[in-house]
Amino acid sequence: MSAPVSIEHKKGEVAELKASLRNPAVERDPEKRREVVKRVIAYMTLGIDVSRLFTEMIMATSSKDLVVKKMVYLYVTNYASTNPELSLLAINTLQKDCRDEDPMTRGLALRSFCGLRLPNIVEYLQKPLEDGLADPSAYVRRTAAMGCLRLHNLAPSLLLDSGLKQKLQLAMADRDTSVIASAICALEEMDGRKTPVEKKVVHLLLNRMREFNEWAQVVVLGLVARYQPIEPQETFDIMNLLEERLRHSNAAVVLATTKVFLNLTSDFPQVHQQVYTRLRTPLVTLVHGGSVEQGYVTLKHIALLAQRAPAVFAEEHKLFFARFNEPSYVKLVKLEILTAVATARNVAEIVEEVAEYVTDSDMAVSRAAVATIGRLGATVGSAAKAVADQLVALLSIGIPHVSAEAVVAMQTLLRKHPALLRADGDGGAPQLAHAIATFSRYALDEPEARCSLLWVLGAFGEMMAEAPYVLEPMIDEFNDEPSAAVRLELLSACVKLLLKRPGEMQAMTGRLLEAAVADTRFTEVHDRAMFYYRLLQHDVGAAQRVLLGGSEARGGALVDENSAEWQDKLFEEFNSLAVIYGLPSDRFIKPNLSASAASREQLATLHGEAEADVAAAARAAASAEAARQAYATNQEEEEGEEDESEEEEEEDGRSDVQLDLEIASEVLPLAASFYARRAAETSTAASTAIAAASVGSGGGASTAAAVAAEAVAREAAMRLAECHGRMAELLTVRAAALGALGGVGEISDEGGEAGGSTAHMLLEAAALEHERAIGALGAHVGADSRELCAQRLLLGACRQQLGQGALALAALRLAASGARARADALELRCARGGSAAQRAELGETRELLAELSTRAAECERERARLADELIRAQGARR
Repeated sequence: MSAPVSIEHKKGEVAELKASLRNPAVERDPEKRREVVKRVIAYMTLGIDVSRLFTEMIMATSSKDLVVKKMVYLYVTNYASTNPELSLLAINTLQKDCRDEDPMTRGLALRSFCGLRLPNIVEYLQKPLEDGLADPSAYVRRTAAMGCLRLHNLAPSLLLDSGLKQKLQLAMADRDTSVIASAICALEEMDGRKTPVEKKVVHLLLNRMREFNEWAQVVVLGLVARYQPIEPQETFDIMNLLEERLRHSNAAVVLATTKVFLNLTSDFPQVHQQVYTRLRTPLVTLVHGGSVEQGYVTLKHIALLAQRAPAVFAEEHKLFFARFNEPSYVKLVKLEILTAVATARNVAEIVEEVAEYVTDSDMAVSRAAVATIGRLGATVGSAAKAVADQLVALLSIGIPHVSAEAVVAMQTLLRKHPALLRADGDGGAPQLAHAIATFSRYALDEPEARCSLLWVLGAFGEMMAEAPYVLEPMIDEFNDEPSAAVRLELLSACVKLLLKRPGEMQAMTGRLLEAAVADTRFTEVHDRAMFYYRLLQHDVGAAQRVLLGGSEARGGALVDENSAEWQDKLFEEFNSLAVIYGLPSDRFIKPNLSASAASREQLATLHGEAEADVAAAARAAASAEAARQAYATNQEEEEGEEDESEEEEEEDGRSDVQLDLEIASEVLPLAASFYARRAAETSTAASTAIAAASVGSGGGASTAAAVAAEAVAREAAMRLAECHGRMAELLTVRAAALGALGGVGEISDEGGEAGGSTAHMLLEAAALEHERAIGALGAHVGADSRELCAQRLLLGACRQQLGQGALALAALRLAASGARARADALELRCARGGSAAQRAELGETRELLAELSTRAAECERERARLADELIRAQGARR
């Protein structure tokens, strides 16, 4: 509870900082000013919102103190996204500092300028970046190179059109190596590391390799790793030139050089294998020659290489034995490597060593050791018998998680080597089968281990005399089993064993199926039981083919042994986080982070528009809230003033909504008169067309002419109805506008009643226009369009009701706004010791506000219903 109190206390000091930054005495004293700015940065670091000081901090950018400038620019870049308009005030200062005599000031200003991350400053960045790339200071050129990348993220097209990208490419031949490294980083990020690498660039960088620092060497080697030499001799020349990089003390340089060697020799299989041998010593040296973290990263890369070339590291398998004081994550990686490098010559020694880790204090290491023993027996066939004996010994070791993991490992071993259960001369197989069969379920507390035991009993139950009697107590306790996976595996094991040993399993399998079919807790268990029951009822031979058809295919390759495609993906991303995670980068990197430049530009534009809309909405909400609070506060102050001053304040405080409504009430009559003229003209045209049709029919004109005249009359009638309908809509909107305007007037004067009556008159006129529209359709269209007339009538009624609902809702909302303002004013008075009458009025006002809010909600629901009806009517019309 102490931390929030401290934060609140610090927030109270923000006002003091604001006053200090405005204090002329502080502005004249550089030391005091530095201390105040330092306190602001300290509060910002603590997570306290000091954005209220933005204006004062912008003014502090004019300081000549480089330390103050650095802190102020840090503040500006941190809060620029929340104050985009105020951030523009710092542009002049930043542009001025980009031309300063001090290179540190120029570089700092350019870095801060590019770090604002605002779309509206893009046009100001081009000139400083061009000057920065040509600056005599290497620090400024390096900053400009990275600034080009930030500009690319904001506006990729501007970077290309301005020629900055071409200048950035020329920076790869800069005289300073740090500028070269920054330019390479920027270009690689822009192009997504897909642009072909030129030969002359690679040779230039390799010849200057000793001049680069460690970070720059890693960047350059990453670029060289993508280069594909044309001639084999060039490949060997590059490898000879980089040979000394393998002896570097920095692990990043060694791993980057390793990637270069592997990529260059990927088309030469024999040389590629020799490269593995050459890389073994430097990598093993890194494992034991640095920090634990460095050793872990190197071990993860060795684990990947060991899967590609296990024989190379098999001779040095003892180097991967775990030490007692190593962290658990290091021990787990070493177990993975030992599994990969195991051969028939060293597997016995590895199994003996790994068996020592079974009793490790860390449960994860202990489990991994048991699983490793099982995988060693599965991958190295000659060690399967020894591993099986080791797992049998672990079954009775007395440690629950070790015994459970031993059963899971036994399942893995028997999947690959089912012959271990067949009888032999040494009697080893009966011993193994007896150990599995007699290992009680009660010693296994984990569902995965119980599933493994049941799988073994179902798959090899014919080789174990006690198998049915091990399953029987599990069947009796079927309803008490909490795991659905165990229930499913028990069903499969019993049905498989029923097909192999029907005499012993028929009765207990019947009980199990009966209990499983009645299972309402797990749907999948019920469905599986019904499937087995109907399959056995239909054809026992078919059940044997379905459930036991794969018995003769045992001993094939395990699924996890055929992960060459997965390894190839990781190998392509060598020396990256993909190797550490054990996943390709597309599994943990969001797709939009690696999108094209056009997509990033579009996303940036949409993001900028969304931020602008959110900021505008926030400003509008803040203005509305401020206006409401100001109105509530002014109510108390206006009581003692004269009527003339009250009218002036009300005139000055009119809201933008009221002005918009007044404009609408003036514009809508003009539009209505326009559609009235359209309606008159169309009515005349319709009458002429009808007369022509009548004369044509009476005078013996052709039928074709009469039909044409009737079509013209029908079209004219449709246009007339459309004009009347449009006038009705405009009248309805104008009625709502006048009603809302009158509601606004009710808060300030007595003008609301007149506006409301005028609005109702306009609604009646709108209804009349709807009747005229329907009449025009009914008189001139004909009997074949009665349904269309009905749809028009429904549309007109819905629109009229929507207009009335909008008028009522606007009046209710405005009345509620007035009641809310009155309640706020009364609450302020009562807080200052108001009278009993004022408190009573406050209570009545709150009740009125609650009633108005309820009625407004009901009106909103009614309008939503009418809107749905209107949509349905419009759909029927179309």
